Amino acid sequence: MKRDFILLAVLVTAILALGIWFSRTYEWRTEEVEVGFQGEAARNPLLAAVRFLEKTDTPVTSVDSVLQLEDMPKQFDVVVISTERFDFSPERTARFHQWVENGGHLIVTARRPGDTPGSRDDPLLDPYGIRFSDGDEDDALDELDSAPIDEITDSGAAEQIHTRTDCDEQEVEKLKTPAEDCEETIKVKFDDDGDSLLVHFDPGKILEITGDTDPDWYVADALGVYLVEYRLGSGWLTVLNDFDFMHTENIRKHDHAAFLWRLLHIDQHRGSVWFITHEDIPALSALIWAAGKPVVIVLLALLAAWLWKSSRRFGPVLASPPPPRRSLREHIRASGFFFWQTQQQTLLLENTRQAVHAQIEILHPGWKSLQTDDLFARLAEASGLPVEEITHALQADEVVNEAQFTRYIHTLETVRKKL
Repeated sequence: MKRDFILLAVLVTAILALGIWFSRTYEWRTEEVEVGFQGEAARNPLLAAVRFLEKTDTPVTSVDSVLQLEDMPKQFDVVVISTERFDFSPERTARFHQWVENGGHLIVTARRPGDTPGSRDDPLLDPYGIRFSDGDEDDALDELDSAPIDEITDSGAAEQIHTRTDCDEQEVEKLKTPAEDCEETIKVKFDDDGDSLLVHFDPGKILEITGDTDPDWYVADALGVYLVEYRLGSGWLTVLNDFDFMHTENIRKHDHAAFLWRLLHIDQHRGSVWFITHEDIPALSALIWAAGKPVVIVLLALLAAWLWKSSRRFGPVLASPPPPRRSLREHIRASGFFFWQTQQQTLLLENTRQAVHAQIEILHPGWKSLQTDDLFARLAEASGLPVEEITHALQADEVVNEAQFTRYIHTLETVRKKL
């Protein structure tokens, strides 16, 4: 009893010592780990813009695909399409053109250049000659020498002043300058009496305008054009170089939220706002039909011919053959295998021995009164087999393996046939 108490005391002391050491060596610390946006925020990059507009009592709806618009929006609604509109068919493009001319406001981005001829075709913006410039940011100044951009820059329709804040990494660390304060911004004025709004546009994405139609409003600087706006009938078409200022991580920077509000409320007739954030991927069948229509037609013709050929026959239907019947030998083999698998081989051996004794009683009734040794000697003489082998076959109590069982059965059958 005393020994158990000492062991328990030592164990408790060791646990307390370990706890004291752990508490002095380690400390509980909470750290924030950036895991990125989750849930709907990860799926919809414009979620913050949607929430901002909802706070201002603006009717707003966000949908994943243009196919979810069962009907065209109302007359003075605003539709913001942040994709490159590869899911726009000519019919859908014509419907949106008509909707804009009837009073709608469509906000889109230009389509990136493609690697193959025809991949840049944009039925919506090609009539106005709007697309991304092929050059990079360093070539933007050279592109400003083209006539259409000169006309935009010299028109003076609005005040856009490019401002640059250069902050190297050491200065940012020293002054703790927010990253957005070091971004290139443009002062945008919507009217002469309004205040200027600071907006960041990606200087690596410059709009190239080669059409004959001059925009009614634009945002540009010395590097090029970032936004153009056209008055079409009773509505508006706005083309941006990107939607980055609307994204969740950027809308709080500079004056992006105010700029978005003014852009969506270009006049006093604007109604609900619709955000379309994803392109609809065509079904595989539609892609196959569009890319390989001749091959599909040939394969369908071959399939129809094969089905027609397979459905034809000559003469009456042949009667079904009768099901095959197993032979008696197969049944006996199956039965023996079953008895062997269920450890009943002794029963099989005993039945064979009884068949031998029954044969002796029928053919040689006088042998029944003989002594065992004399009987085995008579059987050995009649069958020509050794007495020892006959003795084992008739008196063995246990069968060790399949070979021994087969030998006993063979001996008994030989004796029975030789009687």
